[in-house]
Amino acid sequence: MLLKNIMREPYFVDKDENIAKAFEIFDRKKETHIIVTDEGRVVGILSIKDLLRTVLDRMRWGSQRVGKLYVSAMMTPNPIYVSPQESIEKIAKLMTEKGISSVIIGENLETIDEVYIITKKDILVHWNDLCKKEIVVSEVMTENPIVTHPGTSIKHAEWILRERKISTLPVLDEGELVGYIDARLLSLFIVETYLKGDIKHFDKYLETATVSDAMKAPHFVEEDQTLDYAATLLVKKRAKGTPITSSNKLVGILTETDFTRIIASK
Repeated sequence: MLLKNIMREPYFVDKDENIAKAFEIFDRKKETHIIVTDEGRVVGILSIKDLLRTVLDRMRWGSQRVGKLYVSAMMTPNPIYVSPQESIEKIAKLMTEKGISSVIIGENLETIDEVYIITKKDILVHWNDLCKKEIVVSEVMTENPIVTHPGTSIKHAEWILRERKISTLPVLDEGELVGYIDARLLSLFIVETYLKGDIKHFDKYLETATVSDAMKAPHFVEEDQTLDYAATLLVKKRAKGTPITSSNKLVGILTETDFTRIIASK
């Protein structure tokens, strides 16, 4: 399938806007990536994780208030872009090889009128069209996933996601699945709290705030269900992954990256 058949219109933000404006778009539009513009041309791409990284860097170095930061200081410049005539398989391979979650679609970056985007989430949205083969979740999931506890500090949960290079954490309490948190939810929680500006020692706050403050109610997929079902659930929940269960016990994790790898392997 060609990219032109599944690409969509992106959200834009000017490079001279501040972090608060960018966060508003991420939060209100439920987006994970925004295209950055300057005088009508594309100059970069911004992810919610870029905002998180900026907040944490400023916090660690005790630098200026993050609210004074501008998009141009947080974005990834010279973003990758691909022609709409290329295949979705090529994009999936590019995402997998580069470790990225979105690609700008267009013949050039000189005008925003003909620029689109595809993210890993869009692959899930079109999963039924992209993969006709029925695949059972247990064939793809990662077994024995890394988990966390409701009482784990936000600071430590962020460290786990970053250091282990994962995007999703099931939350367990005495072996029972009680919640779900991922990189997007954690980023939104930390950045939103910081932007409020009413916490004097934010680094200490991240050590006392816990996963229970940011997590969502648990969702899950049984290991014998299909990827079609899992894709629909992830889109509905706006989640980056889902815990996999068997007889009410956690046995694995499935993420949007697993879907991307399948398309890349075609």
